[in-house]
Amino acid sequence: MRKIYFDKALQILKRTDVHLIVFRDSDCGTLRDTDGDEYGDLSRNMVGKLIEEKKVYFIANGSGLLDHERYYKLNK
Repeated sequence: MRKIYFDKALQILKRTDVHLIVFRDSDCGTLRDTDGDEYGDLSRNMVGKLIEEKKVYFIANGSGLLDHERYYKLNK
């Protein structure tokens, strides 16, 4: 998957159907829409920056086979 940078990630997250998915084991992330299409990967540093600067807020944890995922949405 291709790497996405900060400004592009914020632009993609503006879409209402796109979530930031953070993987618990690595703290890296990806942008995925509700249909399961992925837009690119985010580094651990970028995920940390999005969360620390309160650009995104926590929605839920994954369940079952996806229990290693945490879901975030863009703050408006």
